[in-house]
Amino acid sequence: MAMTLRFACAMLAAAALVACGEVSTNPIDAPPVSTDGAVDASVDAMVPIDAPVDAPNFNVTVTKAGGGDGTITSAPAGIDCGAICTAAFSPGTTVTLTAAPTVGSTFVGWTGACTGAGACAVTGDAMITAQFAPNNSLLVVLAGTGTGQVVSTPAGIDCGVDCMEAYAPGTMVTLLAVATGDSHFTGWSGGGCAGTGTCVVTLTAAAMVTATFDLNTYPLTVTRAGTGTGTVTSAPAGVTCGADCSENYNSGTTVTLTAVAANGSTFSGWSGAGCAGIGTCTVLMTAARAVTATFALSQFPLTVTRAGNGVGTVTSSPAGISCGADCSENYNFGTVVALTATANSGSTFAGWSGACTGAGACSVTIGAAASVTATFTLNRYTLTTTRAGTGSGTVTSSPAGINCGATCSAMYDFGTVVTLTAAPTGTSTFGGYTGGGCGAGAVCNITITANTAVTATFNGGSYTAGNATDLGGSQNISANFLLGSRLTVPTAGTLTKFGIISRDAGPRVRFGLYTNVGGAPGALVAQSAVGGTTLVVGSQEFNPTVAGVTLAAGDYWLMGLFDVGTNVGGEAMPSGVVIDYVSLPFTGTMPSTFGMPTSYTGSRFNYWIRVQ
Repeated sequence: MAMTLRFACAMLAAAALVACGEVSTNPIDAPPVSTDGAVDASVDAMVPIDAPVDAPNFNVTVTKAGGGDGTITSAPAGIDCGAICTAAFSPGTTVTLTAAPTVGSTFVGWTGACTGAGACAVTGDAMITAQFAPNNSLLVVLAGTGTGQVVSTPAGIDCGVDCMEAYAPGTMVTLLAVATGDSHFTGWSGGGCAGTGTCVVTLTAAAMVTATFDLNTYPLTVTRAGTGTGTVTSAPAGVTCGADCSENYNSGTTVTLTAVAANGSTFSGWSGAGCAGIGTCTVLMTAARAVTATFALSQFPLTVTRAGNGVGTVTSSPAGISCGADCSENYNFGTVVALTATANSGSTFAGWSGACTGAGACSVTIGAAASVTATFTLNRYTLTTTRAGTGSGTVTSSPAGINCGATCSAMYDFGTVVTLTAAPTGTSTFGGYTGGGCGAGAVCNITITANTAVTATFNGGSYTAGNATDLGGSQNISANFLLGSRLTVPTAGTLTKFGIISRDAGPRVRFGLYTNVGGAPGALVAQSAVGGTTLVVGSQEFNPTVAGVTLAAGDYWLMGLFDVGTNVGGEAMPSGVVIDYVSLPFTGTMPSTFGMPTSYTGSRFNYWIRVQ
């Protein structure tokens, strides 16, 4: 006899009846065998139990299938199917189901939440089918996630279409399982069969054999690449990469992969298995698949700015910044960048601001765009001016700072060009600079590179004592007479010159300067060349034999000695000027003291001395 197995539909129907709350008080008995030998399976009506409001009670639903008939009861009581096939039980209860076939039927086993033909015990929500087959029937149940077909020898069973057949007692039935689609045969259970070969059942009573077909599974492998980090997860679950980067999935499963970049990284995109771009990746599992998810470290700019009036460079490790020339660089997230500041000659590194502070090492961990300012200051040096010499004057600077006299030193930045200008005052003259690379000129340019000292020498102003201005007349003086008049030195100074205005050229003259003692020449203070100085017509000056003779303020006598009679500038005076003289050979020694002079009045001469 052949019948169509519809126990799956019966299970679904039972669940639907429970959900809708339908009640049947008249269970339907197993249908009789038709004249053509076909048996029509029936599903007893479900009697719902009014579940208490204070769930979590659990429900157990039983259905009958297989072409035979019987009853199922529960312990504790609640299910008596035939009539009541669904019941609610308190949490923690173990519900044991017992199947009892009716006359002409055999209980061949459980499917659903229980398997095999033994006791069925459940502790939570469960849907269970009890398979009852007519006596001497062989029932084949298809199970698993895959698809397949079971055929028998002798003929009768061709399951998927016809899964039950009655055979004469003692018949040896051989079952062959053939997987279909992208499935494989996993094995037999029941009827004394196991393994994946043929199943041979000798019928002495009703029997049930389960053939399990499972879908083929294929591995989906995810690889992470790139400099960054992130995770890849799958739906349905299985892949969590990081930790678990490969999972087997049933053939035909559509797996959706989602990439999430870690902090500081970005997801760059997919490759492999037909995936691309940065959205989700959908993979249809019909074979082994491999997908690569690439993550890149985020990059952020580090920018260096130089400030201050100094000069220097900033370099980085790892390389990238050499500021001066290149002051910004992108670095990967998490990179520790060390910045080093180096001041140029004449400058000093003053410190960092921004992402670093202080003047020590600067280390920046890149987590976002960052900026650092390195401040360099020009070194400052002191320029000091000193005035020397017998004269007076001032030294000023440009740029301003020195006005010596009052302020003789100032600080300037490295590299500043300072112009010093010396200005003598009164009768003083500028004698030149020493130090700082300066020379004789009154203007000196100094480039400041270190502390610098400069001395400006001013020579005292000179003046004449005596008659340096041409008196207009001429006085004849005889040879071999040491003759002269008194003069006054108003301020102390140094004797630098003897002077005369001569009306004749060729004569030689010697001068001697004597102190004034009681209105007459006293001791010799200085003299000109012993051999005499040859005169020219006009004004001329000549040196004393000893330089640097210091004259105190006061009266002195300037006495001249000629080798021949000579006309000199002068004038006759009626009175007021005393002339002293002594007879002295020109080649004789200039007397150290004058002795007893002869005096007269009424003339003066163009004799003088110059005092510095």
